[in-house]
Amino acid sequence: MEHLVDRLSNVDAEKIGSNKLTAYLPYRKGAKEFDFESVACVVLSWLMGKQVKRDLSMDAFEAKCSEYLEDRLSDTSVVEDLRKMYFSGDALSRTAPEFMLLRAHSKTNASTKHLVDLLKSFFDKSLPSVEFESGTNFLEKGFLDLLKNELREADIAAAEECYLPFVADNFVRDVAFLAGHSEYFLEQLPSCIELYNFVYCSQLGLNIRNWTSGSPPSSKPLYFILDTEKASSERVHVTKDGYRSLAGPMADVFPILSMLEYFNSDTDYPKAPLWSYAKAVHDSDDSNRARVHKSLVEFSEEFRLDRKLPSVPAAPIDAIEAMKHLMSLGVKQFAKTVNEGRHRVQQQYMEVFDKEVARNFLQSRGRAGRVLVINQDFVLLLTNLAIGDRPSVRFQELLKAFKERGFYFDKGSQQALISFYERVGNVDRMSDSGDAVYVRNTI
Repeated sequence: MEHLVDRLSNVDAEKIGSNKLTAYLPYRKGAKEFDFESVACVVLSWLMGKQVKRDLSMDAFEAKCSEYLEDRLSDTSVVEDLRKMYFSGDALSRTAPEFMLLRAHSKTNASTKHLVDLLKSFFDKSLPSVEFESGTNFLEKGFLDLLKNELREADIAAAEECYLPFVADNFVRDVAFLAGHSEYFLEQLPSCIELYNFVYCSQLGLNIRNWTSGSPPSSKPLYFILDTEKASSERVHVTKDGYRSLAGPMADVFPILSMLEYFNSDTDYPKAPLWSYAKAVHDSDDSNRARVHKSLVEFSEEFRLDRKLPSVPAAPIDAIEAMKHLMSLGVKQFAKTVNEGRHRVQQQYMEVFDKEVARNFLQSRGRAGRVLVINQDFVLLLTNLAIGDRPSVRFQELLKAFKERGFYFDKGSQQALISFYERVGNVDRMSDSGDAVYVRNTI
């Protein structure tokens, strides 16, 4: 923690520049659609501890396999047929999971790369390992041997400490559970990553202002309905504690994280979240807190003048208040009345969250406005993850596991969930009470 205090004590030496963002958010303004399939291939490579050498492209590997076939088969027409059969679409990757590693370093868009960097921080403290028994024929085994000669140790060094440890813990636990069910794992890993991409971003928004105590973030209430339900403006949790409660905090995510970049300029250590800096201040002695206070006050004033923001009546009285003041300046610079250009950038970040991150979790529902929804495929996946290897759990326990993962449901949605489980056939109802309803997984 000492190095965090040192960073804050020297922030007054930082040169004030344009707002930038290099960590803690898997998207940027104007970002493109995430390729969750490619991200899943990268995660798989981490779990297997292997990755393809950077100079091996899919085309190069196809050429190696074609040469392998030509050395063993005299009929060139058969070679061509086999080449088309295995290298058209994703046919090869369906024969053995190891072939998915070929996509792990393929060219992809910036959003996908940012998400990969974020997930590295999730696995920083705990990385489950998986092994698959690939049921390949003799040709596929030959391809697999060729691939194994082109593998090296996977690189999973994270450039940042995890901002939301509770999200990372759940994700690692859920991926480890999925890995124990190989077919389900390969089928659902991209959906699991999409689910957690939304969970992380939404919970980051709900926690972005809660850092002054220095405590790690926790799951904050965020209410959803099933996409088959009707939304009503009378459902307080759905309207007040759903998307409406998220929109405001999400607007502050980019401003605050961009200000955090000034703290994280020292590349000798991984980037740290804002709450870690607050904890370091709380744990330091009076002398160090005074140094931090002085440095932050001087930097804040320089920043205020650079951004042409109004002065404040009194300077912050301590180090934490000085941090709060600087973060408030970071948010104020994006106000429309201060700078329309910066305000537009802030809005672009919000647009990407709505259109890309929340695209499968956000709908407009008439008078109820925009509400958060979860479709049946994600409900089943979330249910299986929450139950894990247990034979069944009480419905109330399941709801608690949902909350730990950032999904909250009001009474109406709880009844809709039970009805859905009854249609699926994975529920045992002992009575009409939710305490007497047991839910099984569907794997």
